[in-house]
Amino acid sequence: MKSIESKGGRKEALEVLYILETKGGHADELLSSLFEESGLSKKDRALATQLVYGVLRWRNRLDWIIEQFSSRKLKKTTPWILNILRLGIYQQLFLDRIPHSAAVNESVKLAHRFGHRGTVAFVNALLREVSRKKEEIDYPGREKDPVFYLSVTHSHPGWLVARWLKRFGFDITEEICRENNVIPPLTIRVNTMKTTVRELKQELEEKGLSVSPCYYVKDGLKLTIGIDFLNLDSFEKGLFQVQDEASMLIADLLSPDSGSTILDVCAAPGGKTTHLAQIMNDQGDIFAGDLRKERLGRLKDNCRRLGINRVKAFCIDARKPLPFKRKFDGILIDAPCSNLGVLRRNPDARWQKSESDINFLAGIQHEILGNVSLLLKKGGALVYSTCSYEPEETREVVKKFLKSNHDFIIDDPKPFLTENARELVNGEGYFESLPNKHEMDGFFGVRLKKLQS
Repeated sequence: MKSIESKGGRKEALEVLYILETKGGHADELLSSLFEESGLSKKDRALATQLVYGVLRWRNRLDWIIEQFSSRKLKKTTPWILNILRLGIYQQLFLDRIPHSAAVNESVKLAHRFGHRGTVAFVNALLREVSRKKEEIDYPGREKDPVFYLSVTHSHPGWLVARWLKRFGFDITEEICRENNVIPPLTIRVNTMKTTVRELKQELEEKGLSVSPCYYVKDGLKLTIGIDFLNLDSFEKGLFQVQDEASMLIADLLSPDSGSTILDVCAAPGGKTTHLAQIMNDQGDIFAGDLRKERLGRLKDNCRRLGINRVKAFCIDARKPLPFKRKFDGILIDAPCSNLGVLRRNPDARWQKSESDINFLAGIQHEILGNVSLLLKKGGALVYSTCSYEPEETREVVKKFLKSNHDFIIDDPKPFLTENARELVNGEGYFESLPNKHEMDGFFGVRLKKLQS
């Protein structure tokens, strides 16, 4: 069959979605790698990114629609054709600037390339039918099955919806699901070793960008959605680091003094590591380790760009004895977790995790905390954090650790936070942010102090 090329980044979006479904991975890393090789224009890169993240956010709803218009079971549809249908329907339902005819025609071109004559006809017929009847789509009812209703209409896995319903109730669960499908702002941390918040805000506004200060952190700014920050001069000059506001607060919980010796054991790609260095004004030493050697390359790149010299990167497994005879003034453990608090930025995570992963990861988190805590000086502080607000990965890990480590206590983190951020600390001393309440990622953090005696 003659190959007909689809244009505008759709083919690249399809390839990323196919890899994620059949092999796994991370959408941001796959897109980055693809853009380096493809030579796509800025416009096509933007569309490819929008399509990938859009389909990932709305996958359950898109699949429901496919099932309403097809007699063919989803499991009998190849991943290529299934994702072509998802792309086509997503464009029709969510992208006002793309004519329905273009969404159909470009999808048919993809079906020519990745299917056969029968699947081409199938894609063409189904997408045209959706275009004609999209206002008549009948979604599940709330009263009959709340889990199924939220899972389809707000596109989250059923097991996660059921879990949140039990914990939060219907209204808050719906709020969280809805917020997870909102495209988040581009949030940056100003590199105060090179500029000030005021100066960078003015520079970005002079370029025509809409810029506003963050509410909870003093060095953060929020930018217009859709900005390609990689092409900003200020990024190349190391004047800022892209980082969510909740993530910035984790380094604030530790707030090491200038000249301290710090250990960061789950460090790559370096957002929190470089923030610690910034707080210390690059005075002292930070030993930054990570399990994945390739991710350490990104950490080193960020340090070079930001002008940070006192970070020493090394590859480690934080569950095993670490190669240090010294003790550290402070330790950061941003532990590997389910990432369920950052689904608005990483929608692929919702389809790659299962409920059993939470308990499995909690075991790893407890191992890391118990192992690394041995390297903290008496009187020193250790911050344990996750980008998850699931109890098994957060407070239960901490409680289990404290039960067997009586020389540690929860230290009040409020003195190290801005006045606005102090409202995120509860009566037990835990920091927790929720996307539906605080308009930022969902994070957990606790500051632990090792007693002097």
